[in-house]
Amino acid sequence: MFKFKLMAGVHSEGNKVFKRGEVFESNNDLTKHNKPGEAERFILLSEAAQAAEAKAKEDESDAFKEMTVAELKSYAAEGEIDLSGAYNKADIIAKIKEAE
Repeated sequence: MFKFKLMAGVHSEGNKVFKRGEVFESNNDLTKHNKPGEAERFILLSEAAQAAEAKAKEDESDAFKEMTVAELKSYAAEGEIDLSGAYNKADIIAKIKEAE
């Protein structure tokens, strides 16, 4: 059994109709219906979760870039992150990401 999120259009499975954004289960791997060069219509739920996690990390990274060095050091201290060898903002951000 596969769990999918429908990203475009509608899909019928048995006697049910699913709309964009809905999550449903199927015995078939529907990703084979995705066409190269086009936006994916079906995403395995685990892939959707991975994409959401990657987006969250990207957003967090942007937040780190907006923080001052003092704020970053405070964040690291709260998380008990060792900043040894971090001499500038980029080094501090790298240490934080490495620890998380």
